[in-house]
Amino acid sequence: MTDTIRSSVRCITLQIAMQTRLQQLLARAKQQRQQGAAAAGPSPEQLQSLLKEIQISCLDVSDLYNSYAQPLGMWDMCLEICNFAGSVPSNYVLKLWDLLLKEIWETDEISAPDSTADASDDSDSRLERCCAKVQALGVNFYPNESSLPLVHVTMRLEQAAAGLWPKTSDSVRDPSRVVRCLRAVLAPSAGDNASSVIASVYEQLLARRGALLDGGVAGADIVLGGAGDGAARSALRLGLLKSLVAHCRIVLQEELSSSLTGQVSQG
Repeated sequence: MTDTIRSSVRCITLQIAMQTRLQQLLARAKQQRQQGAAAAGPSPEQLQSLLKEIQISCLDVSDLYNSYAQPLGMWDMCLEICNFAGSVPSNYVLKLWDLLLKEIWETDEISAPDSTADASDDSDSRLERCCAKVQALGVNFYPNESSLPLVHVTMRLEQAAAGLWPKTSDSVRDPSRVVRCLRAVLAPSAGDNASSVIASVYEQLLARRGALLDGGVAGADIVLGGAGDGAARSALRLGLLKSLVAHCRIVLQEELSSSLTGQVSQG
């Protein structure tokens, strides 16, 4: 009985979140029409119809996914629904994460393609947004590996940091950014075990060979087999090592701080 009630509440919560997203999309579509800009998605009339339906009906998760989240490209909502539903093929979840992170990375290019901002700052801000979304979803998904394939998501963030995915760009300047993201994701649930989980993720990535660049997922945007493969692999491996070193430094600083605090308390 309790599980049924919890499932119903969660489904309603997802529907409310979907309704909010539809309202945002509708407002944006109306603004684009007023500005005379080309519509990048459904028309205001189509969105208004979808919004009316979701406001008057109590939908199940399959309706939310098949009629709203997936057709409208709400990849984060797709992952939320998959996390709730369970039993989703792993390759499908990996693809959803790829679509989500790629969309976030390319958002500025769509909204402001003529931006003259410094390329390095631009890459930093894009990675920051990707990490923020991983944190927002990850704290709710972990330790569900089916919804949060930590090794794959970390690989995508590291590829982006190295300027190798979803397209070639300048590498970011903060080697600890991805590690700090993982620590934020794991801290609430993993606690003291978070450090060993992160170390294990990087050990698995560094142990890879042929699938290092593409993450083992078909359809990746990095083309393997070219003359630049060796340099790209070296750059990515170097980035992974820098992140692992940054992680070790953070852990060491925490242990030293804890040790010093203990000594002060005893004194």
